[in-house]
Amino acid sequence: MEIVNAYAAQHPGQPSAQSIRSVAIHLAVLHGLVIRGVAPGNVMWLRRRVLREQPGSRRDRFEWLDPPDFAGSITVAGIAAGPTPQARMVRAQEYIRNVLDLWAARYGAIVASWYVRFVVPDQVDCLDRDRQTPCHGR
Repeated sequence: MEIVNAYAAQHPGQPSAQSIRSVAIHLAVLHGLVIRGVAPGNVMWLRRRVLREQPGSRRDRFEWLDPPDFAGSITVAGIAAGPTPQARMVRAQEYIRNVLDLWAARYGAIVASWYVRFVVPDQVDCLDRDRQTPCHGR
């Protein structure tokens, strides 16, 4: 699932309400997984937090971010070209991190603010204290 989010963030499309929302969700999810250490099994929880209803317009929640230059970056094809499953796993993690790092170089504060605004309040209120993971079903 992390690769799907990275791939979508690497291919943002053209400015439109749908692509703005899509890139924002994928970047917020990657931020949660890579920077905040949310377990990969909680990807759907992260997505739901970013998408949930809040006061104000859903349309104005996010802004278009001009994509970084991905020329010369790791690609999904580069992952698949790994000679062993272990090599492909290493390449996949490098790919995910590379996509996030390229966006974060210019927009890290914006992505972090989206995460704080839409995810953190629920994460603090609903936490499995034994496992330190977000609760499900609330």
